[in-house]
Amino acid sequence: MPIFAAVWPWTTCTQSLRAGDAPAVDRMGREHLENVRREHLENVNRQISESERIVAEWSTLIETRRAEGHDVTVANDLLETFRRNLEVHRSNHALIQRRVEEGAAGAARAAVTTADRATVARANATAAGE
Repeated sequence: MPIFAAVWPWTTCTQSLRAGDAPAVDRMGREHLENVRREHLENVNRQISESERIVAEWSTLIETRRAEGHDVTVANDLLETFRRNLEVHRSNHALIQRRVEEGAAGAARAAVTTADRATVARANATAAGE
């Protein structure tokens, strides 16, 4: 499975669809594709909310522990990981939102473009801390 499929599971079922692949689009159904994209958008919205909550709570915890005189080096590293994870979720949101808008505008394109692959590669590299 391509690494981007782990980030956006819907790409595994739609990556072979191109604008000119009418039979494939007809077979899967445009409405179904849009519903899947919207579902994934809702999921990533939940992930963003959860990540924002975690970052906020860890930030508060770190400040409290620092004020108490504790070493917060490891906690800061973990907080930075949580922040990178939040940025990955936001990147996912932007890509999925773009796909939903394309579908709403009547575009039946579901191919993962080179730009999308580059976005995924950057997000994965950021998440890996590279």
